[in-house]
Amino acid sequence: MLDTGWNPHMGFEPRPLTSNNEMANEFFERMKLVQEEAKAALAKAKDDIAWYYDQRRIPALEYKPGDRVYLDASV
Repeated sequence: MLDTGWNPHMGFEPRPLTSNNEMANEFFERMKLVQEEAKAALAKAKDDIAWYYDQRRIPALEYKPGDRVYLDASV
């Protein structure tokens, strides 16, 4: 499925259907191409978002045993 990224399994796999209808075959090929393009676009968007996030990310402080820290006990 295009919106979830995976195809649900029914416990058995039906045999592939063949069609003699040329329009149905063309539609199937177009939908397969659209799904591949959508997957590529989502992968690129994921990489772009990660890159922008990493540009502003500040590494976390590393504490060692014996370091003194302030604790918020107001909770």
